[in-house]
Amino acid sequence: MPRLIPGQLAKVDNQDRLCVPLDLLKAVSWWSGKSVRVVAELTAKGLVRIHLASAVEQALLVDEHDAHDSSEKAYLSRAVLVDRYRELALYKDGRLRMTKEVCPWLGFRLGEQAELYVQPFPNGLEVMTMEYRFERLAGNRTDVLPWALEPPIL
Repeated sequence: MPRLIPGQLAKVDNQDRLCVPLDLLKAVSWWSGKSVRVVAELTAKGLVRIHLASAVEQALLVDEHDAHDSSEKAYLSRAVLVDRYRELALYKDGRLRMTKEVCPWLGFRLGEQAELYVQPFPNGLEVMTMEYRFERLAGNRTDVLPWALEPPIL
């Protein structure tokens, strides 16, 4: 399993671009240092996962066989699916272009400056609000080290 590295704070600049630290991008398997099309997956409120656009397009093509179902339920399911994935641009300098549909999911509006937390995973990035990060850290108590750590033997 690939080694996970801690995330970092990142700011949205006055041109509506999230400045992702390059050392985080280097931990993503598909990052080559070139501008690329990516897709923002709106997951939990306050959390967006960034995937390579071609990978998401491949995964969504698998679900197209359901497009022949013309029921209202199937239509609504497809509408939610389409709304969940938003195409963005990730530039070679590590700036991620935000859009007016993605920003409110992360707690701010286009044109506002914001500070977010970015964490890489092998196939993409997680971008989250500080509130989401704090809730995630507070909720995952099984990973907290015990107070009575044994000192290493030197």
